[in-house]
Amino acid sequence: MGVIFDLDGTLINSIGTHTKAMKIAMDKVLGKDVVSTTFVRAHIRYPSSILFKQLRVELKKKLAAETVKKIMEIRDAELTPRLIKKIKFFNGVFQTVGLLKELGISYCIATSMNSRELSKFIPNLKLNSVSEIIINSPRLDLEKPNPFILNKSIKTCKMSKSHTYYVGDSPYDLVASRRAGVHFIGVFNKKELGKHPGFCKDILSLKDRLERNPDALRDKF
Repeated sequence: MGVIFDLDGTLINSIGTHTKAMKIAMDKVLGKDVVSTTFVRAHIRYPSSILFKQLRVELKKKLAAETVKKIMEIRDAELTPRLIKKIKFFNGVFQTVGLLKELGISYCIATSMNSRELSKFIPNLKLNSVSEIIINSPRLDLEKPNPFILNKSIKTCKMSKSHTYYVGDSPYDLVASRRAGVHFIGVFNKKELGKHPGFCKDILSLKDRLERNPDALRDKF
């Protein structure tokens, strides 16, 4: 049995930070306010490939690969240690992983962050205090909903697909879990995930659910 946690918007309140960094990058490359904050905020949970696909539709023009690369490079540069250190873990994160340890359930973190980005987040947020195993996506084409990071997590942690859950906050997390053949638990994003039978309001709610019924994961909720 195992649990794989998404990172952004699931364990940490980083959506606003990513929105800010992406908006600055787009302003610098495309021109100030060519892309609205509203657009960036609405699409920041999306995989980068899909975000830029939607951006092409929004701008009604093609974006060269070099332009996309430049935006991503500036976005990564804007994610400074000072900015990252302002990000907080959601209430219940440490209690939840502590409970999983007590129950003998394997767990890890799987994120679509690129290696350069993740190398900033690990030390500045002390992510290893939550999980010693953190799997990330090495390339844009392997971002979710590609199941690459889930399959790698399962292999690394020696989990059984039929008894593994992926906890995430995006519909693309749900798609990735289906493609990987694992169960899904949605958190926070009630608008897009609220109708899923495994939805929990937040991480603390997930912890409370497990405390009330330690066999909840076996019940495939």
